[in-house]
Amino acid sequence: MEAHLIKHALRIGVGGNDGYHPEGWNPKLRATVMGPTPPDAELVWTMYKPDGSSRFEHSVPLPELADEEMHSASLQQWGSGTDITDEGRARFTLRIVNELDGIDELLHDGAFTVSRVQGSNNVFGVDQSSLLTTGLVGFDVYDEHDAPKIRATVFLGGSVDAYEVEAHIFLDGKRFARASNVEGGYDFTPNDGQSLGREFIAEFESVRGWNNLTSQGWGDSDWHLLDGHPGHYEIKFTRGGKVNRTMFFDVEDGRIVKDELIEPDEAGRPCMWRTTQIIGSFEGDVGAVPDAPRAYGDLEPSTVDFSADRMYWFCNATAVPPDGLECNEETAEAVHGVVDTAVRLLSTWEGIVTGPIDPQDARSLQFRLQCDAVVRDVDGWEPRAAALSGAGDAHEFEYDAEVITLVSAMQRVFAMRTAAHRYLCRDADAGENALEPFRAALSNDKLAIFEDHPAPDYRYYTIAKHVIETPQQLAEATVWFFEGVDDVQVRGTVDGRDVAASVSGWRLLGYQFDDDQRLVDEFEYRGGGSSAPKSAFVGR
Repeated sequence: MEAHLIKHALRIGVGGNDGYHPEGWNPKLRATVMGPTPPDAELVWTMYKPDGSSRFEHSVPLPELADEEMHSASLQQWGSGTDITDEGRARFTLRIVNELDGIDELLHDGAFTVSRVQGSNNVFGVDQSSLLTTGLVGFDVYDEHDAPKIRATVFLGGSVDAYEVEAHIFLDGKRFARASNVEGGYDFTPNDGQSLGREFIAEFESVRGWNNLTSQGWGDSDWHLLDGHPGHYEIKFTRGGKVNRTMFFDVEDGRIVKDELIEPDEAGRPCMWRTTQIIGSFEGDVGAVPDAPRAYGDLEPSTVDFSADRMYWFCNATAVPPDGLECNEETAEAVHGVVDTAVRLLSTWEGIVTGPIDPQDARSLQFRLQCDAVVRDVDGWEPRAAALSGAGDAHEFEYDAEVITLVSAMQRVFAMRTAAHRYLCRDADAGENALEPFRAALSNDKLAIFEDHPAPDYRYYTIAKHVIETPQQLAEATVWFFEGVDDVQVRGTVDGRDVAASVSGWRLLGYQFDDDQRLVDEFEYRGGGSSAPKSAFVGR
């Protein structure tokens, strides 16, 4: 039993007891642990003084993790009188400890460097030099393992926002795709809260590692599949339109060539370490220690290094005629596609719609959406299954630790759709029956608004925030209100510093009717706070 620390996910920063008038720094840490871990354990973080003695020991409970299960923890040691004013190298360790069972497992023994930010007395930051030349490339098997998007991560120094950053991918020197999304990740801040650098993750919607479902006609025709396009790849990140980072990788024999450490991230996505090149000159984007070691000085112990096979764990081999199936190549490929989809449908939905379910859960919006998806997916699969005209019915394959035939899998898939239909019809009938008394009591504009805002999905209020629920109450009320949230982004200045904040607010939509239930006025009120006061629920 050995736990692992995901080295590329380790983040070190500093904070302070007073971000506006800092007097010193205190360390903060974010770590991701991969199981297995023992029960009743703690993640213990120890910081050391320059003379080697312990500065503090801070621990948080660590849940018992199964093999390859992930857990992330954020730790910070701070409080009155704990600020540190020393500069220089600071050693730390991370351990898994269970005193009861005598377990004390070292995950990391590294160090980071703290220095004053230029031009300040008490503003301190952590040197992130090694990250400025570190990149990651991998596949988003968490979002879609049958055809995962390629993901690339870099770390840019200085103050930079996501809207300034773009990423482009090249094959053998020719650009062929732009990242569909670039989002900001971890923000590296000194103890006054200003940004010294940030992590950025780019996703390429049209660039996929592979597509297991090509034979089934699934996927976009303009997808660039890495397994079908060998060569030398480059990803360039631009900042304000200027190239700022570049990283490389090669694809051979349908796979990214493994030439560095491959770790999973918190979601289980494989990420291969890359060395990036800093291009251009941007304020704050220069490493103070060019040869700073990666992972804050310790890539051992507890490192996990996936093989290329693990990186391509979800990639199916090229389709071959199913064993024991005597038919032409076209029919064999069709059977293979029908089997693959049946397995995916059963593994995704069977336990949800055919297993026991709480009646309350069966009425939830989420469950209705799941049933809709089952019906839609099976309806799309049925014509391909029917086109086989019995070919391959006796073909056997393994599913869920048992051997089943294709025809029995079809029966289970159709039974799954029948169950989903039954839930949807039952829910629709119940919903429609419940609305009939309201429709009988309402007319004209009131009825039209009610159809767009059916009870009980929407809560109705009238004067003085009185809740109205019955058909008679809705018919008699001359004013209806619907309440919602209205969070507002504001900026201000505190002690000469710009501060951005989100102010919680409320929003009321009001409708006033005449005796014939026709709309005579429509209005809107807004205000600050978590909910609208009674005094706001008035007509005009």
